[in-house]
Amino acid sequence: MKLSEQPANHILVKAYTNSEWDSCDFAIVSCDESWRERMTKRLDAVMSFRDATDFLSLNYWDGSAEFYADNDDKIVKVLPDGREWGFVELENGEEETFDTPENRLDCRKMVIYPGGCGRYQACGKHSGEEFYTVEFPIGEIIESIRNHKTSES
Repeated sequence: MKLSEQPANHILVKAYTNSEWDSCDFAIVSCDESWRERMTKRLDAVMSFRDATDFLSLNYWDGSAEFYADNDDKIVKVLPDGREWGFVELENGEEETFDTPENRLDCRKMVIYPGGCGRYQACGKHSGEEFYTVEFPIGEIIESIRNHKTSES
C-alpha cells in the first residue's frame, strides 16, 4: 500500500478501539462510485439540519470500512505526520494480508456530522467494545475525486 497524491478508490483512516485486549489502528474505506453516491445523498440530508443548534449527527448502517490492526507499526506510518487520513493505492489482494481485530465486528455504522465530516464505528459482536475511525471530510473526498475525474477527461 502506498499513499497517493491523486484521489484513489480507497482511503486509509486512523482508527482506534476502547478494548483493553484487542487492537485497531486503521481502517480502509472503499470510495467507489456507489459509496460516493450514497455519501452525497447523506451529506445533502445532514445539511438540512445545519441550522439546528441541538442537532448532533445522522447515523446509517454501513459496512464500507474494514478495521485492521497495525501489529508491525508499518501501515499507519504511510501517512505523513499530522495526517489522519489519505488516499491510498492497494495491490491486488493486499487487504487480505492485514491483521484484523480479534473481535468479530458487528453493528457497523457511519456517523455524519453537519459540517460534512463523518466517521465509521463498529462494535465487537460479543464484547460490545467499540472500534471507530477518526473524523474525516467526506465532502472534500468526494469533491477531490470528482475534480480528478473531470481533469482526466
